[in-house]
Amino acid sequence: MALEQLALLDLTCPKIGRLPAVLSRKDIPDRNEWQHNVEVILKAITDQKISKVVLARMSTFTFDNAVDAFALLKELEKLAPASNRFLFQWQRNSVFFGASPESLFRRRARQVNSEAIAGTRPRGRSNAEDQALKEELLNSKKDAFEHALVLESICENLKGKCVVLKSQQTQVMTLGHSFHLRTALQGELKGDVKDGDLVRELHPTPAVAGVPRAGALGLIKELEPFSRGWFAGVVACVGHDTADFIVAIRSALVNGRTMNVYAGAGIVEGSVAQKEWEEIDNKIENLLKVIRHGSERGSG
Repeated sequence: MALEQLALLDLTCPKIGRLPAVLSRKDIPDRNEWQHNVEVILKAITDQKISKVVLARMSTFTFDNAVDAFALLKELEKLAPASNRFLFQWQRNSVFFGASPESLFRRRARQVNSEAIAGTRPRGRSNAEDQALKEELLNSKKDAFEHALVLESICENLKGKCVVLKSQQTQVMTLGHSFHLRTALQGELKGDVKDGDLVRELHPTPAVAGVPRAGALGLIKELEPFSRGWFAGVVACVGHDTADFIVAIRSALVNGRTMNVYAGAGIVEGSVAQKEWEEIDNKIENLLKVIRHGSERGSG
């Protein structure tokens, strides 16, 4: 009966309109406040109070017309085909959407797959530059340390829930505008483990919060001058014998003519504020590219 009722619903996406032109952009925190926040975290790391904190930035764009999030997501599909795309609309002009590269976990019957993703480099302008940047990422002690923090935490949280847990060799994952270190994990769940148990153990991961979790969340609450809202939360699709949970990063919140774009950077020993700021710009490059293209079309 429920399926028959669902079949009667009009599930067609709204008509996709043009992308409006950008009138303004404001980054929160700004560069000076970002520098200060990174310095606070680096001192906490030096004092051995924390190992890693993921600081986020919100970039607010104002447009000349209402933003069509469906059009933006359609354009993102072309730029990030391998990412997990999602969109939620709970009011006429309020939409949360994104294209996330990060899976919290995927379950098929009692088999669970997860991944550790941390460490970033931008793409190069040629195949030779790409190869050099991949090698640099693989050989970077700072990025290896950041990645190890994420991997060790996920393994620690999963091993008590699994009969068997295996990790693959760390590799470089290629996205549209960036490279990341990625280690895949596969396990067989114990018979009494539920999806909710896994979410409580794994989320928020060190890739969006830090290590140790409680201390990192405390510093995030103290330093970030905005509410993350749904950013870095969990988006899920759950079926009878399957479950897919992804982390809502590389995401944005649309409200009429404004859009808040979110991304974060992991601050560890050796981090440099300017480089971490640029890393965030690189992470949102797909959305920035769509926005620039829309602005050009809108002014043409």
